[in-house]
Amino acid sequence: MELQSVLAMLSGLGMPVAYDHFREEIKLPCLTVQETSTGIMLADNSVYHSASGWTISLYTETKRPDTEKAIENRLDEYDCIWQKSGTIWLSDEQMYQIDYEI
Repeated sequence: MELQSVLAMLSGLGMPVAYDHFREEIKLPCLTVQETSTGIMLADNSVYHSASGWTISLYTETKRPDTEKAIENRLDEYDCIWQKSGTIWLSDEQMYQIDYEI
């Protein structure tokens, strides 16, 4: 999946979405997307197909199971294979982070 497709998929969730970081201060909850890997398929000693892997990070001020479920439903709608991290407390920023790997 290409970056623009990932951003378009997430934009319908009603929260700010950016690649890597926001340049201005935004209200939580928000999402960031980062490219994390490129998987390749080889055939006949050459790259037959390559695909990017992405980390989608959800940042919230409180634990928000409804928001997490909305993200998971959206990933399912787009047939994404995803894995969710545990909840991380970012004490310096006073917010929670949950990562989804797709």
